[in-house]
Amino acid sequence: MKKISKDQINRRDELQGKLQSLMTDLETACEAYNEALREKWGAIDDALGAYNEAIGEVNEWQQEVAADIQSYVDDRSEKWQESDKAQEYDSWREEFEEEFDEVTLEQPDELCTSDVEDVSELLSNRREEIEL
Repeated sequence: MKKISKDQINRRDELQGKLQSLMTDLETACEAYNEALREKWGAIDDALGAYNEAIGEVNEWQQEVAADIQSYVDDRSEKWQESDKAQEYDSWREEFEEEFDEVTLEQPDELCTSDVEDVSELLSNRREEIEL
């Protein structure tokens, strides 16, 4: 055998056409996914911003509570401030001084077909015959 048959060439051409069509379908699907991802990320980003804003409000509230507890302790006698009760108040105040961290989410990467091997092109580079 020195070359592939006419039937094999026809089948190759048929497969190559199929691959090209399916690659177009894959690219279209990836583009649609990426567009949907961008659209949906906007809603996530908005919700995340609102949530983090609420966390900021909680942290402010906690600081106010901690300040009120400290004021209560400061208004007590020196003897009381050295008591076990005062230590409990300090511990309680410290709970409110601990702030909550904002939440971060990373937007997923978009899909890209540039790394997908173009089998159709590779197939077209196959030799039809051997040169001896």
